[in-house]
Formats: sequence, C-alpha cells, structure tokens
Amino acid sequence: MRPALFRLVELHNSYPVNMYADVAETPMIWNWPGRIPTEGARPEQMLRDARFKLVLRDNGGGPGELYDWRADPLEHVNQYDNAAFITTRAAMTKQLRAWREKYV
Repeated sequence: MRPALFRLVELHNSYPVNMYADVAETPMIWNWPGRIPTEGARPEQMLRDARFKLVLRDNGGGPGELYDWRADPLEHVNQYDNAAFITTRAAMTKQLRAWREKYV
C-alpha cells in the first residue's frame, strides 16, 4: 500500500496537494510533535465563487493556484500565472484580503 501523500497526489494530480478538495475525506494534522515537522505547514487562504477557485499560500508569497471550474472542473490546469487570468486573479486576491481585514 502506498503512503497517503502519494495516493492524494495521484487523486489530485497536483503538488503540493490541495487538501481542501472534495475528494480528501481525512483532515490534515498540521502539528503532531515528533511526527510532522511544523515548518512543513504553510498558511493557506482560499476563495471560491461560481466559476473560479483561488488559493494563496504564505500571504501570496508562496505558489498560488487559480482554477476555472467551467473549463477545468477537476482542477488539472493551474491558471495562476496565465496572463489571460490576471484580472480575475487580482480581483479575487483583493476580495480575499478585504475579507481577511474585516474578519481576521
């Protein structure tokens, strides 16, 4: 039997694994002293609407993800660095930061 991480990578076809996808049934334990190094955990922020999903890591400093659910419902093609989606990415980033300022 393969380790859980490899099974999740195969399911999602992405690395780092998107732990928030609907197919991940088991929650990730981020702090388990002696088992999982805490420096391996990265803060993530996610925003979804009817068409797009944006994932920011390390407050926008880490690798980002942007998926167009209409064209790619299984999230195989990351559009984060695609110039055609820069307006969508900027608007969603602004919306996510405004939400964080208000509620966090």
